[in-house]
Amino acid sequence: MLLRAPAAQHVRTGFAVCGVPIKNEGVLDAMVDAFESESGADLQDRLLVVLDAGRDAGADRVSRALPERSVAVIVWGKRDCSDFDLRVDMQGSTS
Repeated sequence: MLLRAPAAQHVRTGFAVCGVPIKNEGVLDAMVDAFESESGADLQDRLLVVLDAGRDAGADRVSRALPERSVAVIVWGKRDCSDFDLRVDMQGSTS
């Protein structure tokens, strides 16, 4: 698979964040900080905060002029179905 640069990852105890392409590694730093600062929240809520932090820190350097096109968060626990399943896709014109 051909990945567009810059690509980076930050691995911490119990979690990791990665991005391809990203504006710079500061995006991932913001995502790590957001995840760690929400330690008392449910996992799905922490993940949504992380996505917001990445966006607010500059996100994707290539298409920053465009809004997010899609996002998915799925959290699996011990059940046969997902505990949390959210997918949002942009449709229609952005103008």
